[in-house]
Amino acid sequence: MNTTLQLRDYDDIIDPADIYALLALASCANRAFGTCSKAFIKLESLETLPTENREQYEQLALEIFTKHTPKDSKGARNDATNYEALLAEGESKLPTCIVTGRTLVDYQFWMCGTCKHCAYESEIPNKTSCPLCHSAMS
Repeated sequence: MNTTLQLRDYDDIIDPADIYALLALASCANRAFGTCSKAFIKLESLETLPTENREQYEQLALEIFTKHTPKDSKGARNDATNYEALLAEGESKLPTCIVTGRTLVDYQFWMCGTCKHCAYESEIPNKTSCPLCHSAMS
């Protein structure tokens, strides 16, 4: 779900309908129904979305939220809240661990010398190459 939350930063490259549909799916599977509700609201408000698709999303949202209240579970709420709080502190784009997909919030992390992407230091000791670009580690 963390990775799908970060996809919102790429709405100029990826179709917003795809981003919010994936976010709705991931947050629903993660029992983060509050985040899922927000994703459906965004989907239903997209002007580029065909009317037929909008109605399908509205029907699906109705089915989900008649069974579940639109509140995040405790673990999911922490993930989404932490991400939103970091963005509110002025960060426009947060670095992401290329191994786990989690947002990097520690000040110490490993950075690949080739592709310059980062990972938590605790995820790197077993690796012999960069998990993203596969260049050899020095």
